[in-house]
Amino acid sequence: MIVPEDELKCPICLDLIDNPVTIPCGHNFCMKCIVKYWPRTLSSSYSCPHCRKSFSRLPSLHPNTMLRSMIKHAVKSKGLKPNSAVARDGDWHCDVCTGTKLRAVKTCVNCLASFCDVHLRPHLESSVLRLHGLRDPVSDMQEILCKHHKRLLEYFCKKHWECLCSLCLVKHRKCPTQTVEERRGVKEADYKRKLIAIKTQKDNIQEAINIVEDTEVEISVTASQFKADVTKHFVDLGEIIAGTQKKAIALIEAEELEALGQTESVLELLNLKTQKLEECEDEINEQINETDLFDFLKHKLVLPPLYETEQLPSPEIKLNGWVVEKITSALIALKSILNTQLESVLDLQETDACGLSFDSSTSSASVLLSEDSCAVSVEEADLQAWKDYVVNVDMGFRILCTQGFQSRQHYWEVHPPVDRNSNWAIGVSYRTASDRYRTLGEDKTSWCIKSRVHMKEAAGSELPSQGLFAYHDGVAHEVPQQYPRNVGVYLDCDRGFVSFFSVSDTKATFWYKYKVLFTDPVHPAVWLREPKSKMKISEQSSSKSQVSEVMD
Repeated sequence: MIVPEDELKCPICLDLIDNPVTIPCGHNFCMKCIVKYWPRTLSSSYSCPHCRKSFSRLPSLHPNTMLRSMIKHAVKSKGLKPNSAVARDGDWHCDVCTGTKLRAVKTCVNCLASFCDVHLRPHLESSVLRLHGLRDPVSDMQEILCKHHKRLLEYFCKKHWECLCSLCLVKHRKCPTQTVEERRGVKEADYKRKLIAIKTQKDNIQEAINIVEDTEVEISVTASQFKADVTKHFVDLGEIIAGTQKKAIALIEAEELEALGQTESVLELLNLKTQKLEECEDEINEQINETDLFDFLKHKLVLPPLYETEQLPSPEIKLNGWVVEKITSALIALKSILNTQLESVLDLQETDACGLSFDSSTSSASVLLSEDSCAVSVEEADLQAWKDYVVNVDMGFRILCTQGFQSRQHYWEVHPPVDRNSNWAIGVSYRTASDRYRTLGEDKTSWCIKSRVHMKEAAGSELPSQGLFAYHDGVAHEVPQQYPRNVGVYLDCDRGFVSFFSVSDTKATFWYKYKVLFTDPVHPAVWLREPKSKMKISEQSSSKSQVSEVMD
């Protein structure tokens, strides 16, 4: 028995019925569709979505096993696809289907029509129709038609880089052309070559990544070994010092015991003499107190010899200080080695200012860099025509150095503009600061020393409108009014601070210090405004040792 395709579809979802059930009026629906439909009705009665027959109470649902078997047979014999074949919003529908439109799976460029799975079969089975060109469905058939001649676009002009129909070939007869299929083949081959080149580059990059990752592991292992070796040497040195200290203390204590034994013997002898003298003293006092004259005269005292100037024992008992002297001398020499030789080795790891250079990618087009990228200046051309620059006196040009620091200590000096009536700033900044025109110190990502000349004074501020100031996050602190020959910047990433100095030929004067926990690499930076003003990184950091002493 042949059943029309529309009768196998649910009136609610318009798809093949899934798990069919029959309601009292005789119509069939998907179980989940009718269950979802009825609770949405606002009336107290229930009605059939197809014939609108009303029911006073919720109708009972009866599974339709025969209809289920018919749907399964239709799916196998006709190739229907339940739950996916019906065209939805946004799908391109089949041009042959009548009634409910199924989703198109291919478009024939010869028939200029789109077909679903069922109606596409002739193009797959017929020897003639198999020669037609099939492509993915297009929502607008005009895409594959010539807009001038309304014919199929079958060719491609390589000179004008456009698709052509057969009539367009006359106009492009002198141009190199290909069929669209040939062009696709050429383009696909080119893309495949590019994919191979990309894969090769990716493989090379991955190989380089692997090498770098292996290097990282090797660095970590080597660093761990270095730390273990250095720690062992210091532990051994500590044990040697502790052992020597223990022996020295034991030797001093032995000498102390021997010297105290000698003093004990002398004290014992002197105490014995004192005791005998006290006995004589008591016996004499007893005779003096004798009241009987004859007894006093008859009693004869036997006394030891008494000397007014008797030589008493007074030995010079001293500790032997030569051991302490030798140990002290050796420890002083050891401390000298640790303070000079080891520090000189560690100081070699510090970055020298000569390695700094300005990064042109962080500067504006109005900033000129020297050939060695160590000096910057402002180009005067067109500045006065720039309204924002003329009106906003806080607008200038920010430039960062290429080098960024996140560990150890670093020191560099910068020559400020010679003209003392210049606005400028020297400091450090995160590279994330993207504003090339805003001055340093006005945000949370930069710290600086700034020279302000005739700048706007903030409302309520007690600071003068011009002078030298330390700036961070828009907060200013006035520093001594001494125009510097150089501005020195001392950055200690490990201890977390940045300090600024006024540097002359013979002296470095401390200005200001910010305590900072740096979260990203920090870059040396400058900001300048006036035309022809120039700033330069100093080649020699002559005050580095003085600054280090101040910071330590």
